[in-house]
Amino acid sequence: MGFRDADGGHGAGDEQADLMPDKGAKEGALSAPAASGEAYVPSSAQPVTEWSDAVYRELTDWASVLAGRWERWAPEYLVLTIDTHGGSAIEPVVIDTYEGELTVTFGFWETHLPGDGIYDDSDSHRASKAAKTLVSDWLEGRTATAIYFDIEDKWCGSKLLETPQDASLIGDIEWIETFRPVRVEIRKSQKSEWQHFRLGDENLSSAVSAALKR
Repeated sequence: MGFRDADGGHGAGDEQADLMPDKGAKEGALSAPAASGEAYVPSSAQPVTEWSDAVYRELTDWASVLAGRWERWAPEYLVLTIDTHGGSAIEPVVIDTYEGELTVTFGFWETHLPGDGIYDDSDSHRASKAAKTLVSDWLEGRTATAIYFDIEDKWCGSKLLETPQDASLIGDIEWIETFRPVRVEIRKSQKSEWQHFRLGDENLSSAVSAALKR
């Protein structure tokens, strides 16, 4: 799916950033959003974009099963938050429909869906289907994210680990080496499973493998 870099896009970012942007206060919004969203119930009193409505229809039943929480944000886009799974609090999943995209964020990483380069009238269906798969893998602990920090603890970049047990993926930092990361944080949906490692340790591979196989 790619990685979330410092400038908010995909690929090697141009700048570093200390924090991920607030999902309810997207940069470059056409109108300034409120301090927080409002609970969303489809009605004429809460207009949303055509794209937002299409995504809502695709995801509403699935989100209901997962106790997801829908909110409406200015300018007329939706934000879905899932912060529990199996009765336990988890690292939140946030899905939003800002600017005609379906953006999924979790574990300090984000991606835009469907991401296959094909655009047609079925986009909302394909994007929503991809989101369900991506989120399900995260919730069930099949995937993880790697978040990299420099010596001053500033964020360098994040990437999705589709096979977290592969330690070589965690040590691969060529795409952010100019930011000089020194440590990596491995996150899963359950915070009790988070792990921290120092980069450059000659025993990194074995340490990661042992920790993630527990």
